[in-house]
Amino acid sequence: MSHAAPAPTSPAGSAIRLRFTGVLRSEWTKLWTVRSTWWTLSIMVTLVVGMSALVAFSLGSEDVGASFFGGGTAAEQQAQAFMIATSGVSFGALVVSILGALVVTGEYSTGAIRSTFLAVPKRWPALLAKDLVLAAVLFVLGAVSALASYLITAALLHSLLPDQVGLDADAWRAIIGAGVYLAALALIAAHIGVIVRSTAGAVSIALGLVLVVPVVLAIMSGFDISWAQTVSDWLPSNLGDVIMTLALPESLGGTADGLSVTQGFSGLAAWVVGTGAIALVLVRSRDV
Repeated sequence: MSHAAPAPTSPAGSAIRLRFTGVLRSEWTKLWTVRSTWWTLSIMVTLVVGMSALVAFSLGSEDVGASFFGGGTAAEQQAQAFMIATSGVSFGALVVSILGALVVTGEYSTGAIRSTFLAVPKRWPALLAKDLVLAAVLFVLGAVSALASYLITAALLHSLLPDQVGLDADAWRAIIGAGVYLAALALIAAHIGVIVRSTAGAVSIALGLVLVVPVVLAIMSGFDISWAQTVSDWLPSNLGDVIMTLALPESLGGTADGLSVTQGFSGLAAWVVGTGAIALVLVRSRDV
């Protein structure tokens, strides 16, 4: 008479425990082992620093710069310098939007996302780890690029704006704001990638949000359509301008109204959390 063999038992403590730190390391490794990451980040830094330096160099002569800058107090000169120093961030924003989409849709296109969710069955830790890694990298590189842009711009425009106050609290807020803006755009694009699961679709939507929609709403605002201006104020591109620029008086091209810096940071956070919540709901409710 035969007897069924007893089920094997695992020794105590041999069960594999999935730690969030392990998921973070996995996402960090995946980010840096993809060639597109190195290319897009290099292009982003080059555009942020290079474009602002090019504009500052073009305005550096007395003949051209004197007609552009309005002088003013030390704080006003600082604001004018930052306006030039952050001019390259708009170009970098397009690149980080592409990178954010690729980080997610690259896994969907190759099928690697199945392995990711097989290793992390709850799924939300994998998405959170992707967000944290992407945000950390873009924030640091964005802030460092903005700092380099300002230092180069301040040096090139020193003869025209000699009384700048230097790196005070407002200047550091604008530099940090540039990093936050670029990180937020990358996260929004990544969430869009999770939602649509298509590289072409995610890149198109992300770039349209940054590049096309603001232009369309600006045209509509020109026809006195009030809601268009309201929506435009809360787009990520305008919120980014709010947190990474310094206030200018109306005599130097500033505006009397507009969102506050607090509203700018809060608005970007709402975009990130809102798109992330939609992405999380969809990724947990549908098959890979």
